[in-house]
Amino acid sequence: MTTAVVTGSQLGSDLNGEATGEQFGHSVSLSGDGNTLAVGAPYNDGNGSGSGQVQLYRYDINTGSWSQLGSDLVGEAPEDNSGWSVSLSGDGNTLAVGAPNNDGNGSNSGQVRLYGYDTNSGSWSQLGSDLDGEAPGDSSGWSVSLSEDGNTLAVGAPNNDGSGNNSGQVRLYRYDTNSGSGSWSQLIRDLDGEAAGDGSGYSVSLSGDGTALAIGAPNNNASDTGQVRVYGNANPVLSLSGLVSAYRENGEPARLDAMATATDDSTDFDTGALTVRVSADGTVDDRLSIQNQGTAAGQISLDGRKVLYGGTRIGTYTGGIGTESLVIRFNANANSTNVQALIQNLNYSNVSEALVNGSRTVELILTDGDGGTSSTVTKTVNVIGVNDAPLVGSRRVLYDGTSVPSTQGWLAVTPGAVETTAGGVTTLDTRAAAVIQAGYSRTDISLDATDGLLLSFRANVLSETLEAAADKDNDGKTDRAAFSLTLITSEAEKAIELGFTKAGGGNLRIFAQEDGTQQVNPGLEPDSAPADNTRQFFTQAEGVTIADPGLGNYDLYVKGDTYTLLLGGSTILSGKLRNYTAFTGAPDPYETPNLIAFSDNTPSASGSFSLGTVSLISGGISDQTIGLFDVDGGVVSDFDGDRTSDILWRNQINGSILIWKMQNNGFADSSGFAATIPDAPWTMAGTADFDHDGNLDLIGRNRETSATQIWLLDNNQQLKGEVEVAPNNRPGQEWQIAGIDDFNGDDQADILWRHQTSGQLVQWYLGGAQGGEFIGGAIVNNLVDIGTNGVYPDLGWQIEATGDFNDDGAADIVWRHQQSGQISIWQMNERAAVMGGYVLDGSSDPNWGILGSGDYDGNGKSDLLWQHKTAGTVVIWSLDQGQIIGGNVLGNVDPTTWRSFV
Repeated sequence: MTTAVVTGSQLGSDLNGEATGEQFGHSVSLSGDGNTLAVGAPYNDGNGSGSGQVQLYRYDINTGSWSQLGSDLVGEAPEDNSGWSVSLSGDGNTLAVGAPNNDGNGSNSGQVRLYGYDTNSGSWSQLGSDLDGEAPGDSSGWSVSLSEDGNTLAVGAPNNDGSGNNSGQVRLYRYDTNSGSGSWSQLIRDLDGEAAGDGSGYSVSLSGDGTALAIGAPNNNASDTGQVRVYGNANPVLSLSGLVSAYRENGEPARLDAMATATDDSTDFDTGALTVRVSADGTVDDRLSIQNQGTAAGQISLDGRKVLYGGTRIGTYTGGIGTESLVIRFNANANSTNVQALIQNLNYSNVSEALVNGSRTVELILTDGDGGTSSTVTKTVNVIGVNDAPLVGSRRVLYDGTSVPSTQGWLAVTPGAVETTAGGVTTLDTRAAAVIQAGYSRTDISLDATDGLLLSFRANVLSETLEAAADKDNDGKTDRAAFSLTLITSEAEKAIELGFTKAGGGNLRIFAQEDGTQQVNPGLEPDSAPADNTRQFFTQAEGVTIADPGLGNYDLYVKGDTYTLLLGGSTILSGKLRNYTAFTGAPDPYETPNLIAFSDNTPSASGSFSLGTVSLISGGISDQTIGLFDVDGGVVSDFDGDRTSDILWRNQINGSILIWKMQNNGFADSSGFAATIPDAPWTMAGTADFDHDGNLDLIGRNRETSATQIWLLDNNQQLKGEVEVAPNNRPGQEWQIAGIDDFNGDDQADILWRHQTSGQLVQWYLGGAQGGEFIGGAIVNNLVDIGTNGVYPDLGWQIEATGDFNDDGAADIVWRHQQSGQISIWQMNERAAVMGGYVLDGSSDPNWGILGSGDYDGNGKSDLLWQHKTAGTVVIWSLDQGQIIGGNVLGNVDPTTWRSFV
């Protein structure tokens, strides 16, 4: 290498501009060897007035002259001032050109173009797309600087307003030759000026290797003393958006941040890692996972524990269950682009069936292959619990422990095992040989995960010997156990197998068996490829280590696509149901629907276990079945004078009415109703004794005329008269009847109206001989906020019922939020004012709705009546001052025929 020494002798002749006023030489840049020169003329008019131009020259040492290299590079449009700044790479074959007044992203936003020289054709062509300024007036491209290899670029925008008006900004870009034709991507966060008026980015300069950057801010400080900042090799930078992430119980996993960015001045991510964890507010039910998008270009996918981008493996993940961090370790294929794509596809979920409303803080840290580590960034995920309807049904004992299970309907497979029964348990011993597989199973009962089921059992792992093969993926964790519970629901793809293994120190480890659904070939097991820790099938997933309870009382609750295991009534483990149907070994129980099995089902372990009482709740809620029905409120009043509210149903085909007579919080009898109300165009709204004859009457509203009408009934429920309420003052259809009750304490039923746009509430007080005369009214005054956030709750809140919940003589209002399921009860006084109340956690499942309220337990206070749309189940919640003190399940009603009308 020859080192040139400047002697003061001119090299070649003067290089002059083309025309008056073009300011040729406003910017210049030389290659590393000094033989290639770029000259900017920002006021050249080659593509319109002030469009600007750059010319490149190559010095010929033989002739001692400069000759133009390629054609003129003219600005994109008039007044762009292209060539205001220029920078050449070390070899002179890459050129950056700034045009600070280009309008590509708004007036004077600025622009930088990169060009590469083709020595074969002797021409310059653009590299990648235009790099436009962030906002109008930024003057991006005022200064530019390239690294020696031409792949790192610094761009100054001194009029950017990132830290105040004209505070200035610098952006760093990296050229990616792996993106087809090549593209520029921003490396790190914007480097904003210190304060307004600084003009940071007025000048920039990169070191040869692009790892150090100097930025000039000539107007820094009030007196323009100026400032220079030098930045070194930056650590990776993670940036998260302000988008809110929220997870709802039993919902789809919540994406942490689909707009997250990851930048790094290092292209080396080999041996680097991304660590994601839930901080101190986490629970064992938290799950961190990676979205499996697919194998197309630009997509993140999974193959077991392998993480792929566009079908190419970029790393391997571990963890993400409970309090264990999700860690992705990168290989040489990882880069800023695919690491960012990975971060944008991180999910949070929770497997608890009793999720409590709150939040989780998720932390992310990125380390690159050069050892640079990002600052920790955090994302808050709001978690929303769902108060599921209780699983209620008759308990069926499947095994009582008095004899061997084969005498009580179980299939027993016990060759080579020793079986004994004593003390209410049967003990099965497989210690004679590890290859012995033995246990008990049955398939004669429908196990519907959608309806939900509760399997209760007593079990004890007495002893265990594990073979080396019990650790299938060589990760140090036991993957098979001498005692397992396998439950396959009526949908074989929804199953769970739990292993119970001795953990030493008097402890018991209970864990779920993983399936292979994230593998390209889901049937591959890790033990078929020794030391393969990327396969998951039948490896240990979520688990818990507890003090060995001996003969423990366990409950396995299955609902939807989740399971929850309880010990002594307390939750110890929960997770998602699995799909084990890819298993191809023998025997293969995993494609057998409705399977319950307690067994030693592996040649990798042997031992002995005891099995005690086994019972099941599933598949039905009540024998009082009329059919299914569609929730649309419910009429609940005392029709038989026993001081207990009853329920009224209406046939949508013939208009006939059926009474469910209630007693002691349960169904007592049913009878027909003499009166018939035609369906169209009336919507039933409620019942009350409007004419004070001791018999309940009906009230409804015409959907076409807006008339509100009372049907007066006698003691045989025969229609004896009709009366329209306030016929000269019919509210428009934007007003809907929200409740029928005594709101002013005069022992006369009134009407609560709600406006469907504003949410305003108005009470109409009724009177007169027939109870249909309008005698006054009041606007509801919300003096206190009982969980509904506002004087008039938004339309996400619906009035589900009214009733006297505190026995003060005035009807109260029951609100329910249609998404969160939260219930707010407004306690009203007799002057339409909200005086207090309380909040309950209701079910957010849209299939559950509140029919209405009534005093079903005879304590003088209203209770709530629920019903499931599809299952038809009717459930009572007994309440006392905001506490659920009891409940009962009544039966089902047909939606195509019967409909409740409150």
